[in-house]
Amino acid sequence: MKKCKHCGAPLKPGDKFCVKCGTPVEDDTVERTVTDNPSNNSTRRTIDDTVQSVHSATAAAAENINSNETFQTIKKHSLNYFSWYKDSIINPSKVNYENKYYGLVSLLLNVILVSFAIYIIGNRILSFVFESLETAFNYLGSDNSTSTSIPTGMFLYSRLFFIVLVYFAIFLLVGFLCKKYLVSQKTDFFNYSNQLASFSNVMIILELILSLYLLVSVPKDFSGVTGASILGILKFVAVIIVLMSSVWMVAYISSIVSDYGKMRLDKIYVAVITTILCNIVLYFVFKMVFASIQANYSSIGQNIINGVIG
Repeated sequence: MKKCKHCGAPLKPGDKFCVKCGTPVEDDTVERTVTDNPSNNSTRRTIDDTVQSVHSATAAAAENINSNETFQTIKKHSLNYFSWYKDSIINPSKVNYENKYYGLVSLLLNVILVSFAIYIIGNRILSFVFESLETAFNYLGSDNSTSTSIPTGMFLYSRLFFIVLVYFAIFLLVGFLCKKYLVSQKTDFFNYSNQLASFSNVMIILELILSLYLLVSVPKDFSGVTGASILGILKFVAVIIVLMSSVWMVAYISSIVSDYGKMRLDKIYVAVITTILCNIVLYFVFKMVFASIQANYSSIGQNIINGVIG
């Protein structure tokens, strides 16, 4: 005797609904016909394949839509940033605070470009030293494992990036704290970073010029370098560095004293205190950094001497 699949109550032949719970009764004949008929099984497989294809196509379309939306979002923010950057170059003192992250983006670009400019010189000099040491060790038949410890490539760039990042971060944090506690408690970190970046954005152009110049002018092989060519490179680099330093210091001091309103101290004193504090922090931080670098290169130099002697 058939039973209801829902409540288990007995069913009579011909019942369309369960008399106890009202659940519709399935027709076994139809079910067996659908199951046993090979053409129906083939049709079912075709339907399943079609459904799977539709699901796959839908997932791919959704992924493409998400990728396109991400690209459009990045494109929109990039265009907005470059519009903000252009306005800051034309009128540096008119700071736009609409997006709170643009200032940090500009400061990050400064870090990337400055560290890259230093990297170009450092990497080519150290690579030349590395190749020369390797040639000398091979000629002498000595162990050249020490020369491989000389930092080059991305390892060197990552170190330089960290050092330059610390430099800009110190200026940003000390400037913000001094302005907040000596000028106005209402000072916002992101607004201050926007202001500092807006005042100093022209540095990015100078850094691009410096990086491109060094990329072209600094030779990969120093064997044929003359004193005149080195002097020309040094003069150009010195001019760019002086311009960048001037822009940065003017922008930094202006970011402290440009606001109006009642201050706890005179603007000049605030600027002096901020500059002194920055120099003190920079001194102690970079004293530790350069001590580590000196110890590292002293160890490398000693190992090189031992390798040559040995």
